[in-house]
Amino acid sequence: MDQQRVAVVTGGAKGIGAAIAARLSSDGLAVAVLDVDVDSAEATAAGLGGSAHQADVSSYDSVRSAVDQVLERWDRIDVLVNNAGWDRVQPFLDNEPELWDRLIGVNLLGPINLCHVVLPHMVSQGSGRAVNVASDAGRVGAEPAAAVFVGDRLYDDVGGAQTAGMRAIQTVQFRREEEPEPRPDAVIEHLSDLPEVLRRWEGPPAARRGGAARTAP
Repeated sequence: MDQQRVAVVTGGAKGIGAAIAARLSSDGLAVAVLDVDVDSAEATAAGLGGSAHQADVSSYDSVRSAVDQVLERWDRIDVLVNNAGWDRVQPFLDNEPELWDRLIGVNLLGPINLCHVVLPHMVSQGSGRAVNVASDAGRVGAEPAAAVFVGDRLYDDVGGAQTAGMRAIQTVQFRREEEPEPRPDAVIEHLSDLPEVLRRWEGPPAARRGGAARTAP
């Protein structure tokens, strides 16, 4: 009997991450939900028959501890979904460096940390898939208050070192001429119908969706 495949989903407790986890579970994978909000992660994982692990993706030690727990529970990792992301909408000139540290820590260093910790296990298995979730705002632009988020979260020429780092994950670190596995993939998300997104616009839900849609052609 084939061993059940295992997926790790960061930021998997709510929203897009929870939807990804649910889809992977419906496809027959065991799902390990990683999130800073461990209570919500446990609730999501319980509904899927998976496992929950608290992790701050910006911290290498936290990521390594969570991945060790996943391997202890499931003994393998076949799919990694770097979905966790964070933003705080604020005019750029009002930013403090601590905000940039957090944005870059979650949105750029998070995927780097996960890939660095998980990929060796995929290589030793001879198989694996890593999916980096980004945003379409790097292509179409975003509101000025999200300037640093656009730079570190997205695949486009607006983020300098941050963007170069994400591209490095997607290309250089996965370019193994002699080995076909693990393989990288990228998913570029558009605006999501989530409360934390829609509350940026005024009015009832329908009007908010309209306002959001007009900002992303």
